[in-house]
Amino acid sequence: MKKKLSIMLSLVLTVAMVLSMAVPGHAAGLKPFIPDLDLPAQSFTQTVNGTTVHVDAPEGALLAGSEMRVTPVDAAIVQAAIDNADSVSGRVVAAVDISFFHNGEPLDPNEAVAVTMASAAITAVSNPVVVHIDAGADQVSADSDVERVGAGSTQGGVTFS
Repeated sequence: MKKKLSIMLSLVLTVAMVLSMAVPGHAAGLKPFIPDLDLPAQSFTQTVNGTTVHVDAPEGALLAGSEMRVTPVDAAIVQAAIDNADSVSGRVVAAVDISFFHNGEPLDPNEAVAVTMASAAITAVSNPVVVHIDAGADQVSADSDVERVGAGSTQGGVTFS
């Protein structure tokens, strides 16, 4: 049924199609015309539990009107995940979930965004390490996979993308 629907959709969109690379689900060698999306460069700043998160999203990363939501994450649970990880060690000084939304729907950036986190606790660390846990704030557990993210220290914080 899905293939039949794709073929029907391809036939309906024939007028708006242009020659291009093959796109799965569409007629070979044709790509549906998609109107230009408004994807301007945007900046966001939000403070949660004494940690300020600033994000610079380049042009093309997020739809115009997107919003950033920073949610606190239980530092003890993140600490347990780090303690169970083989590739990372250290003490958690700040734990937040950074998410993007457009019209209330979750949205992943199309491009890398630059993130700066700043707090008194981060400032007190000489060589801060940033880790990424691919789970929402309410889904982090001691068994979560922990990935080290390249980061650099800045005045009063740490920057990464």
